[in-house]
Amino acid sequence: LIPFEVNGERKWVMLMSINPGGKYGFSGMLYWIGTFDGNMFYPTEEPRWLDGGMDCYAGVTFDNAPNNERIMMAWMNSWDYCTVVPPRPWKSAFTFPRTLTLEERQGNLVLCQRPIAQLRSLSVDSAQVVDAWMAEMTVSMAENTDIVLFNEQGEEYTITVDVQNNRLVAHRTAQSGAYLFSANFAIPTMSQPLSGIDGVPYEASTL
Repeated sequence: LIPFEVNGERKWVMLMSINPGGKYGFSGMLYWIGTFDGNMFYPTEEPRWLDGGMDCYAGVTFDNAPNNERIMMAWMNSWDYCTVVPPRPWKSAFTFPRTLTLEERQGNLVLCQRPIAQLRSLSVDSAQVVDAWMAEMTVSMAENTDIVLFNEQGEEYTITVDVQNNRLVAHRTAQSGAYLFSANFAIPTMSQPLSGIDGVPYEASTL
């Protein structure tokens, strides 16, 4: 349970990790917004997916973080294939730490996620992306855009900003690297709305 102050009112968010039953059938995380009386949590809204990708599970937040920020990290893997993921160059990882905020957007409360500000020290301009940890770029919303990450081995990972269908789409395919260890690792697409529930701007697209 995570407390937030929204317009002077205390709100609570409950995170839950499930497996199976995730967004793509395997591991996943949900969140509920509600109230807490010290003993019982009472959801006031339907659950929503915390993450738009396959590999986000068992997320935990840090208490007493600087400026009282709510920072979350999660296990970036799935119980469906974690035991067979190749151990080179490393076996599994954590997600980037994210700052969680509960914000009101057009009358709806939305759990928003943003990479912690400290990660900006690792970013580079998109015109200079060579072995970078993070790149910042501006994408036109007038037409669809493909962002392709690739290496000298011919592997590539494509992210599509699908303006026409209002989706952010990630393609984890056989071209993305090792995948034969599990029939469920490479799937054609993972997608998330470019805008959230009922048109609320989506701030947490993580694929």
